[in-house]
Amino acid sequence: MSIASSGMLVRLHINTWTAEKLDKTQTERVLQENNAESDAGKFKKNLMSGSKLVKELNNQVTKVRHWCDRQTMPWEHRGANYLPTSLFMEFKQGWNKRKADLERRADEIAENYAALKETAKHTLGSMYCEEDYPTAEEVRAKYSFKVYFTPVPESGHFAIDLAAEELEETKRSCDKLIEERVAEAHRLSWQKLYDKLKDMSDRLVDDPDKTRRWHDAFVDDPLELCKLLKHFNVTQDPDLEAARLRLENAMRGIDLDSIKGSALVRADLKGKVDSIIKSFDW
Repeated sequence: MSIASSGMLVRLHINTWTAEKLDKTQTERVLQENNAESDAGKFKKNLMSGSKLVKELNNQVTKVRHWCDRQTMPWEHRGANYLPTSLFMEFKQGWNKRKADLERRADEIAENYAALKETAKHTLGSMYCEEDYPTAEEVRAKYSFKVYFTPVPESGHFAIDLAAEELEETKRSCDKLIEERVAEAHRLSWQKLYDKLKDMSDRLVDDPDKTRRWHDAFVDDPLELCKLLKHFNVTQDPDLEAARLRLENAMRGIDLDSIKGSALVRADLKGKVDSIIKSFDW
């Protein structure tokens, strides 16, 4: 099965409002007071000062972007990511849930905009300027949350008519690009697995002089990685699948309480993790 038939490209398009505004008056004042040059800095004020709705939405957008990156593999530089077809429904459901949350937050900002401005008026003091503020409708229009799915390009599929020689050269270029992307996705799969194993091994070292803090992520993250690597083994590498299975089996029956409460459990898990690291050529 080709890479094109087993997956698709995902493009995340998210636009938000920063609620920041360059204050030229305050910038000039600060520069003059400090006898600084004009390029020494700029003063930006927070138009939503005193409230958290805009900041919380933007923080959530960052989390959504990170979630998308974890569910996919890089394909284009600062562009589309690769999503296996087998993960499409799960990804779509996860995106729909997150998009609904972002839309709700954007609606909340627009609906409470007048009150948010009133709060900012008190916290900004003399820096408040009514002309700085767009309307509630304009603010809401600044928020857009979309995802686009497109096919992976295949060699020989072109929308323009080229001469035979140019067409063959373009095909070769396309083939090379796809090979490079597949090789990079394969390398990243191995790298993610190694990084997780190395991190686990380091954290499982029992040091009486160091107090460890254990979180759910220590158990959840390896299991999530194992699930994703099952889909992202784009070259069907048997060694990668074997390493993935060994980590999955090592985590079987492990929970946070056993990790926290038993040095024997930690030592046994570390032994299994170290064995996986030594068994493969990373």
